[in-house]
Amino acid sequence: MPATRRCVVGVAIAIPLLVAGCRHKDSNTTIAGASFVARDTTTPLGPGDIRIANSDSSVELALIGDSLVTGFGPRVLREINEKTDTSKVDGNGLAAGIEKLVKGTVANAMSHELKFSLRDISDVKYDGDRLLFYGKDGKQMKLFENTEVDHKKVSQTYSANDARRFVAAFKAKKSRIG
Repeated sequence: MPATRRCVVGVAIAIPLLVAGCRHKDSNTTIAGASFVARDTTTPLGPGDIRIANSDSSVELALIGDSLVTGFGPRVLREINEKTDTSKVDGNGLAAGIEKLVKGTVANAMSHELKFSLRDISDVKYDGDRLLFYGKDGKQMKLFENTEVDHKKVSQTYSANDARRFVAAFKAKKSRIG
């Protein structure tokens, strides 16, 4: 199987696993209200909103309105767009049609993000090493604990400055919405 097709198949398998991770049995807390929504890059950030990317821009984390939103960052989205570009498919036969269908489906799925209501999150902390999220039951959530970037948990790949700004923005929003 060509490398491009292996990548597309791998990405197609990865997204359901990411969604399933929201309700993983090993997690201390699951968030039943998490939703998988289309990414909307046209909406500007409002007052009190914040969007941060981890150190290699592979994962973004945002507070938008009364929601916490996370998904692939700009670098990964660029790579996905390059590898799923249907205009680069050669031919017009059955195989080319299937390749276009698969690439289009994968590109659409990858342009989604996970969205959580802030009402389901009681606190966010930065412990000097990683971002920690707590459910409304007070138990630590494992939002990024099963995903790694360069052998580090994603929660450890945000700059200290960005993590502190994110925590401050969360606390300010939480004080307004409860």
